[in-house]
Amino acid sequence: HGHSIRVSALSKLLSERMGLSHEEVIKAEIAGFLHDAGKVTIPMEILNKESQLSEEEWQIIRNHTTKTFEIIGYSSTLREIGFIAACHHERYDGKGYPMQLAKSEVPLLSYIIAVADTYDAITSARAYHPPREAEYAYNIIREVSGTQLHPDVVDEILSIPPKHIHALIDMHSGTYMCS
Repeated sequence: HGHSIRVSALSKLLSERMGLSHEEVIKAEIAGFLHDAGKVTIPMEILNKESQLSEEEWQIIRNHTTKTFEIIGYSSTLREIGFIAACHHERYDGKGYPMQLAKSEVPLLSYIIAVADTYDAITSARAYHPPREAEYAYNIIREVSGTQLHPDVVDEILSIPPKHIHALIDMHSGTYMCS
Protein backbone atom coordinates (compact mmCIF):
# COMPACT_ATOMS: atom_id res chain seq x y z
CA HIS A 1 0.00 0.00 0.00
CA GLY A 2 2.75 2.46 0.93
CA HIS A 3 4.67 1.65 -2.26
CA SER A 4 1.60 2.37 -4.39
CA ILE A 5 1.00 5.69 -2.64
CA ARG A 6 4.61 6.78 -3.07
CA VAL A 7 4.76 5.72 -6.73
CA SER A 8 1.49 7.54 -7.38
CA ALA A 9 2.70 10.69 -5.63
CA LEU A 10 6.06 10.70 -7.41
CA SER A 11 4.36 10.00 -10.77
CA LYS A 12 2.07 12.97 -10.16
CA LEU A 13 5.00 15.18 -9.15
CA LEU A 14 7.11 14.22 -12.18
CA SER A 15 4.15 14.68 -14.56
CA GLU A 16 3.50 18.15 -13.18
CA ARG A 17 7.18 19.11 -13.36
CA MET A 18 7.30 17.89 -16.98
CA GLY A 19 4.46 20.26 -17.86
CA LEU A 20 1.87 17.65 -18.75
CA SER A 21 -1.81 18.57 -18.88
CA HIS A 22 -3.99 18.25 -15.80
CA GLU A 23 -5.71 15.22 -17.40
CA GLU A 24 -2.35 13.50 -18.00
CA VAL A 25 -1.21 14.25 -14.44
CA ILE A 26 -4.37 12.61 -13.09
CA LYS A 27 -3.84 9.58 -15.34
CA ALA A 28 -0.25 9.26 -14.09
CA GLU A 29 -1.42 9.52 -10.49
CA ILE A 30 -4.13 6.86 -10.90
CA ALA A 31 -2.03 4.49 -13.02
CA GLY A 32 0.86 4.94 -10.57
CA PHE A 33 -1.39 3.94 -7.71
CA LEU A 34 -2.68 0.86 -9.59
CA HIS A 35 0.56 -0.15 -11.34
CA ASP A 36 1.06 -3.29 -9.24
CA ALA A 37 -2.60 -4.36 -9.00
CA GLY A 38 -1.69 -7.65 -10.70
CA LYS A 39 0.52 -8.59 -7.77
CA VAL A 40 -2.61 -9.69 -5.90
CA THR A 41 -2.38 -12.84 -8.05
CA ILE A 42 1.19 -13.68 -6.95
CA PRO A 43 1.77 -15.94 -3.94
CA MET A 44 3.14 -14.04 -0.93
CA GLU A 45 6.04 -16.49 -0.56
CA ILE A 46 7.31 -15.34 -3.96
CA LEU A 47 6.69 -11.63 -3.33
CA ASN A 48 8.44 -11.75 0.04
CA LYS A 49 11.22 -14.16 -0.86
CA GLU A 50 14.55 -13.02 0.60
CA SER A 51 16.74 -15.23 -1.58
CA GLN A 52 17.20 -15.25 -5.33
CA LEU A 53 14.12 -16.12 -7.38
CA SER A 54 14.11 -19.13 -9.69
CA GLU A 55 13.39 -18.59 -13.39
CA GLU A 56 9.86 -19.94 -12.83
CA GLU A 57 9.31 -17.49 -9.96
CA TRP A 58 10.59 -14.61 -12.13
CA GLN A 59 8.06 -15.54 -14.81
CA ILE A 60 5.29 -15.45 -12.22
CA ILE A 61 6.49 -12.02 -11.03
CA ARG A 62 6.74 -10.70 -14.60
CA ASN A 63 3.17 -11.80 -15.24
CA HIS A 64 1.89 -9.18 -12.78
CA THR A 65 1.90 -6.56 -15.55
CA THR A 66 -0.44 -8.61 -17.71
CA LYS A 67 -2.63 -9.32 -14.70
CA THR A 68 -2.66 -5.59 -13.92
CA PHE A 69 -4.10 -4.88 -17.37
CA GLU A 70 -6.63 -7.70 -17.01
CA ILE A 71 -7.82 -6.33 -13.67
CA ILE A 72 -7.87 -2.60 -14.48
CA GLY A 73 -8.52 -2.76 -18.22
CA TYR A 74 -11.61 -4.90 -17.68
CA SER A 75 -13.54 -1.65 -17.39
CA SER A 76 -13.77 0.18 -20.72
CA THR A 77 -13.44 3.51 -18.87
CA LEU A 78 -10.14 2.38 -17.29
CA ARG A 79 -8.65 0.58 -20.30
CA GLU A 80 -6.13 3.38 -21.01
CA ILE A 81 -5.12 3.56 -17.33
CA GLY A 82 -4.73 -0.23 -17.36
CA PHE A 83 -2.44 -0.08 -20.39
CA ILE A 84 -0.34 2.71 -18.89
CA ALA A 85 0.01 0.77 -15.62
CA ALA A 86 0.76 -2.51 -17.40
CA CYS A 87 3.64 -0.94 -19.37
CA HIS A 88 5.64 0.23 -16.35
CA HIS A 89 8.22 -2.55 -16.87
CA GLU A 90 8.66 -1.86 -20.57
CA ARG A 91 12.12 -0.46 -21.20
CA TYR A 92 13.21 2.45 -23.36
CA ASP A 93 15.49 0.05 -25.30
CA GLY A 94 12.71 -2.51 -25.88
CA LYS A 95 14.11 -5.20 -23.56
CA GLY A 96 11.34 -4.93 -20.96
CA TYR A 97 8.13 -6.85 -20.43
CA PRO A 98 5.42 -7.91 -21.09
CA MET A 99 5.47 -6.80 -24.78
CA GLN A 100 9.09 -5.64 -25.39
CA LEU A 101 7.87 -2.25 -26.57
CA ALA A 102 10.43 0.53 -27.07
CA LYS A 103 10.71 4.30 -27.18
CA SER A 104 7.52 5.91 -28.56
CA GLU A 105 5.59 2.62 -28.45
CA VAL A 106 5.38 3.05 -24.67
CA PRO A 107 3.21 5.82 -23.20
CA LEU A 108 5.26 8.60 -21.58
CA LEU A 109 3.15 8.10 -18.44
CA SER A 110 4.37 4.49 -18.22
CA TYR A 111 7.95 5.75 -18.35
CA ILE A 112 7.15 8.23 -15.59
CA ILE A 113 5.72 5.42 -13.44
CA ALA A 114 8.81 3.30 -14.21
CA VAL A 115 11.11 6.00 -12.83
CA ALA A 116 8.91 6.49 -9.76
CA ASP A 117 8.73 2.72 -9.22
CA THR A 118 12.49 2.33 -9.58
CA TYR A 119 13.19 5.15 -7.16
CA ASP A 120 10.80 3.80 -4.54
CA ALA A 121 11.99 0.20 -4.95
CA ILE A 122 15.54 1.31 -4.21
CA THR A 123 14.79 3.69 -1.34
CA SER A 124 12.25 1.49 0.47
CA ALA A 125 12.87 -1.59 2.60
CA ARG A 126 12.30 -4.80 0.67
CA ALA A 127 12.53 -8.43 1.74
CA TYR A 128 15.79 -8.67 -0.21
CA HIS A 129 17.42 -5.32 0.71
CA PRO A 130 17.31 -2.48 3.26
CA PRO A 131 16.24 1.02 2.21
CA ARG A 132 18.94 2.97 0.43
CA GLU A 133 19.63 6.70 0.27
CA ALA A 134 18.20 8.95 -2.47
CA GLU A 135 21.72 9.60 -3.81
CA TYR A 136 22.21 5.85 -4.32
CA ALA A 137 18.89 5.63 -6.19
CA TYR A 138 19.85 8.63 -8.34
CA ASN A 139 23.11 6.94 -9.32
CA ILE A 140 21.31 3.75 -10.39
CA ILE A 141 18.65 5.74 -12.28
CA ARG A 142 21.35 7.79 -14.02
CA GLU A 143 23.17 4.58 -15.07
CA VAL A 144 20.08 3.13 -16.79
CA SER A 145 18.98 6.34 -18.51
CA GLY A 146 18.38 5.66 -22.21
CA THR A 147 18.38 1.88 -21.79
CA GLN A 148 15.89 0.94 -19.09
CA LEU A 149 14.45 4.39 -18.36
CA HIS A 150 13.37 7.29 -20.56
CA PRO A 151 16.11 9.94 -20.50
CA ASP A 152 13.71 12.91 -20.25
CA VAL A 153 12.04 11.45 -17.16
CA VAL A 154 15.43 10.62 -15.67
CA ASP A 155 16.55 14.21 -16.25
CA GLU A 156 13.44 15.44 -14.45
CA ILE A 157 13.88 13.32 -11.32
CA LEU A 158 17.59 14.17 -11.22
CA SER A 159 16.67 17.86 -11.26
CA ILE A 160 15.06 17.45 -7.83
CA PRO A 161 17.67 17.79 -5.06
CA PRO A 162 17.93 14.39 -3.32
CA LYS A 163 17.46 15.98 0.10
CA HIS A 164 14.09 17.36 -1.04
CA ILE A 165 12.59 14.37 -2.83
CA HIS A 166 10.98 12.63 0.15
CA ALA A 167 9.45 15.89 1.39
CA LEU A 168 7.98 16.48 -2.07
CA ILE A 169 6.65 12.91 -2.25
CA ASP A 170 5.13 13.29 1.22
CA MET A 171 3.53 16.57 0.20
CA HIS A 172 2.08 15.05 -2.98
CA SER A 173 0.85 11.93 -1.18
CA GLY A 174 -1.03 13.93 1.46
CA THR A 175 -4.33 13.39 -0.32
CA TYR A 176 -4.12 9.66 0.41
CA MET A 177 -3.62 9.99 4.15
CA CYS A 178 -6.56 9.19 6.39
CA SER A 179 -7.04 10.71 9.84
